[in-house]
Amino acid sequence: MGSNDPVFVLDEIDKLGPAPAAVLLEVLDPAQNDRFRDAFVELPFDLSAVLFITTANEVARIPPALRDRLEIIDLPGYTEAEKIAIAETHLIPAQNRAAGLMATPVRFTRGACRRMIRDYTSERGIRQLTRCLQTVCRKVALGLETGNALLVRERITATQVRAFLGAPAVNPTDGLDRLREQIDAPGMPDVVRERGQEVLERLATWPRTDPEHARAREYLRCLASLPWTKHTAAPLDLARARVVLDAGHAGHGAVKERLVDYIAVRLKKPDATAPLLCLVGPTGVGKTSLAGLLAAALGRARAWVACGELNGAAAVHGIPSGPPGRLIEELRRVGVRNPMFVLDEVDCLDEGSGTAAALFEAIAPAPGAAFRDRYVDLPFDLAEALFVATANSLGSVPAVLRETMTVIELPGYTDADKRVIATRYLLPWQLAHHGLTAGQVQVTEEAIEAMIGGYTRNAGVWDLADALATVCAKVVRRRAEGDEAPVEVASELFAGMLGPPSHRKAEVAARTGRPGVALGLSLTTVVGGNVMFVEVSRMPGTGALTLTGGLGEGMQESARVALSWVRANAARYGIDPRFHRGADIHVHVQSRAARKDGASAGVAMVAAMVSALTGRVVRGDLAMTGEVTLSGQILPVGGISEKVLAAHCCGLARVILPRQNRKHVEELGDDLRCAVAIDYVTRIDELLDLAMRPTAATSDTRRAITPAGRMS
Repeated sequence: MGSNDPVFVLDEIDKLGPAPAAVLLEVLDPAQNDRFRDAFVELPFDLSAVLFITTANEVARIPPALRDRLEIIDLPGYTEAEKIAIAETHLIPAQNRAAGLMATPVRFTRGACRRMIRDYTSERGIRQLTRCLQTVCRKVALGLETGNALLVRERITATQVRAFLGAPAVNPTDGLDRLREQIDAPGMPDVVRERGQEVLERLATWPRTDPEHARAREYLRCLASLPWTKHTAAPLDLARARVVLDAGHAGHGAVKERLVDYIAVRLKKPDATAPLLCLVGPTGVGKTSLAGLLAAALGRARAWVACGELNGAAAVHGIPSGPPGRLIEELRRVGVRNPMFVLDEVDCLDEGSGTAAALFEAIAPAPGAAFRDRYVDLPFDLAEALFVATANSLGSVPAVLRETMTVIELPGYTDADKRVIATRYLLPWQLAHHGLTAGQVQVTEEAIEAMIGGYTRNAGVWDLADALATVCAKVVRRRAEGDEAPVEVASELFAGMLGPPSHRKAEVAARTGRPGVALGLSLTTVVGGNVMFVEVSRMPGTGALTLTGGLGEGMQESARVALSWVRANAARYGIDPRFHRGADIHVHVQSRAARKDGASAGVAMVAAMVSALTGRVVRGDLAMTGEVTLSGQILPVGGISEKVLAAHCCGLARVILPRQNRKHVEELGDDLRCAVAIDYVTRIDELLDLAMRPTAATSDTRRAITPAGRMS
């Protein structure tokens, strides 16, 4: 086209599958399309000036993620009079030209057009009418060429239409009899039967060309397809449930024990109100798959709702003109009224848009009330359905849902867990996905251990799965180039296949060992537990505090509290109490997370500040976490298992925790408790005694820091 601002017409997007729709969504997103990258060109191209117009036959069939981003303009279709006018002014002359009948054109009476519309078309558009006119004109042209005078008419009338087109192929009641049978089926609730019969009576009075006719038929299909009485009747078996959980998910023994407790309660009292379970943990630890296994263990069909795609309350309970909400769509898909709804990534819900409140009304309706979709406009009882949610961070879950949840935290995987998962699940799946067999590729246990230690950082197994996929792709390429010999993947081959490993342990050793650096522990939604470097630098100035590193408000407050405590207790550590008058303090927090927040870095900030001001080095073989107060107390924090695991993965031998977190350490695995020594503290004084090396980095450890920045 030669232009960077054309109009793209994306025709019939309701025929897209989920995967192409997800790709198209990235192209249409204004926040991303300014850097669109084609896989062949491999260069960014700005699509922000491009106008996209889409078409669809049925709004309900557009993938939900794509539908929520569109501004939908409903074209109501043509009335019978409009179709006749279009035929006379456009369609009939066009078909005469196409058939070569401009000299003796075929003329149609309005009665003939009306007969074709009523008996031979069933759509709201004019495509079928165009085909009918095309057929007549072609047959007339054939009669002229062969001299058959019977087919040549000055004007085609209504009575002659059947001779050209044959018996009508479209039954005016096509499909309605089946819908009527479904609406009148035994067991259908009376309120549904009455509504369906009411709509059927209105349909009998509407012509098929009326736009409301198509809408009413779609509404009847929705009513008839909902599982008003169908439900799963699989008996609960506790032993079978445990086998299902263990076979499909490695590790997380404590989590599976709690799920078995949940199943046992359902077995004892099936009619009890089930709590809203919420599986919380970093990405890649198996929250969604474990929720699916819970449904299988209960013998329930799984209905899946991606909460990140719910854009507004209408996505939950629908709109009167259609389509229905996501809950109704999932009920139609699974075909039973008592599935287990998996509310995936519930922390992505926008509380301000009303989506969370609408979902809460569906999950926990008022006493005596039932869920009512605005499109269906009839009550649907979800009391037999179960709900389980997943979230990366509990703090991002809307409060209206968080208050009703039973939270089960999924910690990150240990190296031992990752080895089992890689051997039992990831490697066989990647081999099958790449068309390989176990005889063609062998990955040794030493290679898997090296892969875990050098190429994975997060608490889950996504990085590990990507590394195995890369190895399999390299082997496939080698075989395609002619080398079909079996490959034994050893750790020495990784540099060529995966690039150089990330030596996290060497990085910790290189960055510690000098004043002003302490190792803290944080919890992120992406990698789970994470070791972060807290660096403090002192320079001449006016007493300003500079904070860098993408710190959230909570961590900024921790830095200010830490500095206030150091100023109030400076003399106890040989620091001039007036040091802040002639010096600026710069605190930088560096970790793999893009943005860091929370109060758990307070202890590391205090240690780094005292280290920078006294010249004493913080031990490089330990990390610490805990919230500090102005009075010097150390308060408990969350995510203990993930943080201790992160310290172990970085080769750290000790971890300092608040004493009130001792109970959380008891939940750790025996191997992790044996690998990491844990010290408990209640006050900052105790922390500094454990964390600071006894000698300063300078030759004289007793010298105090003066306001001018010189040591006395």
